[in-house]
Amino acid sequence: MLRECGISIDPEFTQVEGRVLQAPQLNSADGRELHTPNGRWNFNNDRFIQPIKVKMWGVVNLSARCNVEDLVRRLIQSGAKKGTEMAECGVVIEERHQMRREPPTKRVEAMFQQIKAKLTRKPDFLFLLCVLPEKNSDIYGPWKRECLVEHGIFTQCLVPPPNIKDQYLTNVLLKINAKLGGLNSLLKKETTRAIPHVSRVPTIIFGMDVSHGSPGRNVPSVAAVVSSLKWPIMSKYRASVCTQSPRLEMIDTLFKPVGDDDHGLIKDSLVDFLRNNNGQRPEQIIIFRDGVSESQFNQALNEELAQIMEACKHFNGNWFPKFTLIVAQKNHHTRFFLPDQVNNVPPGTVVDRGICHPSNYDFYMCAHAGMIGTTRPTHYHVLHDEIGFSADELEELVHSLSYAYQRSTTAISVVAPIFYAHLAAGQVAKFTRLDDMSETSSQAEAAPVPELPRLHRNIASSMFFC
Repeated sequence: MLRECGISIDPEFTQVEGRVLQAPQLNSADGRELHTPNGRWNFNNDRFIQPIKVKMWGVVNLSARCNVEDLVRRLIQSGAKKGTEMAECGVVIEERHQMRREPPTKRVEAMFQQIKAKLTRKPDFLFLLCVLPEKNSDIYGPWKRECLVEHGIFTQCLVPPPNIKDQYLTNVLLKINAKLGGLNSLLKKETTRAIPHVSRVPTIIFGMDVSHGSPGRNVPSVAAVVSSLKWPIMSKYRASVCTQSPRLEMIDTLFKPVGDDDHGLIKDSLVDFLRNNNGQRPEQIIIFRDGVSESQFNQALNEELAQIMEACKHFNGNWFPKFTLIVAQKNHHTRFFLPDQVNNVPPGTVVDRGICHPSNYDFYMCAHAGMIGTTRPTHYHVLHDEIGFSADELEELVHSLSYAYQRSTTAISVVAPIFYAHLAAGQVAKFTRLDDMSETSSQAEAAPVPELPRLHRNIASSMFFC
């Protein structure tokens, strides 16, 4: 058919030039270097660079078949090896047998009644470890909401495998340490202030994403904005989340004037940045945006970037930071292969010529090691750059941010701020039960978008989404 239409397909792949960036150096406690062969590392013989001390904590078992005492003992032992000092577990509460068939909300309410009955005073645990009976449990959302909104308690949910290995415990501790304000590892470039532009001038980094409901479900979308907290560190973030109209990709609440005040998503990020940097304002703002197609680039510039600029102007009229806006795309069909080899391209592979836009600045990055299947590169588009990054400087920054993800010991496929925004939006969508909303309303009579409950003040500036 194609031949009859005069169309021929070249049997050979297009040949493009690429290069492999050197993996950034990661540091653990005492300045020890974490070796990162193939974009992976471990904490087998190392401790977290900023471990937390867990003085008060408890365990809740929601009808999971698990030896909780053994799990607690091994978690404390593993934590000691990583530098995380965990006190003895304050209380272990098992769910009552008669509650197992009740709706998730009632089960969570009953569990908190058990917690209050077992304690002589108001529960003020630093965090609660929640053992769930299965993955994707319907009790996950209500439990998160009760802890993060109503009580301000950090919580880590898990479904222990039958055979718990040390790496599993390390992965759990990575999340706990990050949630409670610690840091697992840091880029050497952060501590030595060797990141071009970013290390020299106070800079805040934003990651933005929108989570939509399942196809065919008329439920509100959830927008999330995460932002770095303390300059020159690029590894610690906080999140602001809100709902918006179903399937709407552009975030319309970055700047939300109400009277003389701003109730938008950007303001809280700026307030927290000033609080953590002795009142110093960021002079540079780097924005990473996920989920935007080429047809929406102008909207990202004219609507979202314009809102952020307006939020900064409203925050302080005499403040004029420089902006850089970068869009990351994963939903494309470009793949890279090494000639005459079956292996994936090595982590750190970057391609910025041959198949890129002839005039706009874009590049492809494979920061991670593809372990299964073919590695899908992330396509980065630089829509706006007032800071003045060179191509090499920006590619190095993106590569470094792929190693700043605190939840794992691998480089990830996209920069950490975007991944965090995706996690925050997805988690809040679950604990607000948006999927339980009525789907019978027509678009002509669309129900008003419900506002999200505000996170408890103990949680709001944390990495609760880890």
